[in-house]
Amino acid sequence: SKIYIDITDSMTKYFDRLRKKERGLKKVLFIEEYYKHKKYEINICENNKNIIICSEDDKKYIENLSTKTIGNISVVENVLDIDKWNCNKISIRESKDRNKLVFLGIMDYEPNIIAVEFIINKIMPNLEDEYKLEIIGPKVPMKLKKLEDSRVKFCGYVESVKDKLLQNDIFICPIYAGSGTKNKILQAGMVGLPIICTDMAIEGLNNEIRNVVYLANNEKEFVERIKEIHNMPKEILEKRIELQKSIIKKYNSIEIIGKKIIK
Repeated sequence: SKIYIDITDSMTKYFDRLRKKERGLKKVLFIEEYYKHKKYEINICENNKNIIICSEDDKKYIENLSTKTIGNISVVENVLDIDKWNCNKISIRESKDRNKLVFLGIMDYEPNIIAVEFIINKIMPNLEDEYKLEIIGPKVPMKLKKLEDSRVKFCGYVESVKDKLLQNDIFICPIYAGSGTKNKILQAGMVGLPIICTDMAIEGLNNEIRNVVYLANNEKEFVERIKEIHNMPKEILEKRIELQKSIIKKYNSIEIIGKKIIK
């Protein structure tokens, strides 16, 4: 028998949020998946002594599902290869010259589809034509590809995500569904991009990250934050990004998480 069961993200939580977000046939399918996974995850947690999950938020969610005493749930956060993603020199363009927006994710993943539709339909129409958007990630469905125009580009699969991120100015991440933690936040943050995101996008990361990202939870707030960063003095933005990188190193590096796993 296994000593530890790794369930990583709570899929019950994932489908719980999607069933509340979607309508029509998708909603019906997500409701069905929610009840299937709820039964499955409760059973795993009640019948195994030790469980590993990726965030305190998902741990609390799982614990609240069960009416019985469940096994010990250990949190092991997502890890980032700092050496791979780190850029020794932060490269920020001058104030009033930051108009390249970027989003990252596998594009057949429903929370990413929701995020991209929100960016294209809600944020981009409220920005001047000088602002452009790149979406990095494979498996772009046709319904999204049809939204591509002179201001919106789907890059698909790229050889180096890091290099492609560095060609842009601001990382935007309007996540409104899903579970677990978002590696895209760690990757963009370590590369040295300012990040505008919803509260849900940083769920599961250490609370200190809230001091360095720019939070926005509706289209008006996203537009305001984008223009704020666009106009911000370079030296102020550089200091914030240096702090952002230090927080990611502190809580999500291989060395830190490796020690936690061994312990």
